[in-house]
Amino acid sequence: MKKYLDDAGVKALEALLRSLCLTQKDGQAIYGVLEALADASEFPAAALSIPATGWKSSTSGPYKVYRDVAAASVTAADSVQVALAAGSMAAASACGLCPTVETLAGALRFRAVSAPKSTLSGEYRILKGAQGG
Repeated sequence: MKKYLDDAGVKALEALLRSLCLTQKDGQAIYGVLEALADASEFPAAALSIPATGWKSSTSGPYKVYRDVAAASVTAADSVQVALAAGSMAAASACGLCPTVETLAGALRFRAVSAPKSTLSGEYRILKGAQGG
């Protein structure tokens, strides 16, 4: 899994914290917290299925249809990375799938020029709170 923390920044923070510690035990405790933070910052992939049915019409922009797909742990403040399976690329291209995905409370919103002719599959990763900064 890919970690979403800057390794150089974490090392600099670790060095600063170690310089502030009064005891080796304090340093080990802080290092343990940093290690736990790094482990918690891995974002596992979740399977994705975007059905060919259930698309709704929109009146704004070039992407005239949209489909919300349930994603229980996502919020509107999050961002996502989506990777479509190779077998879905032709259908995604044919329907003019938008290259960005909106996050809503409990769902991912996909937009397209037209509804796809077949179900699109792939995976997504949630980046918690990424839209906020």
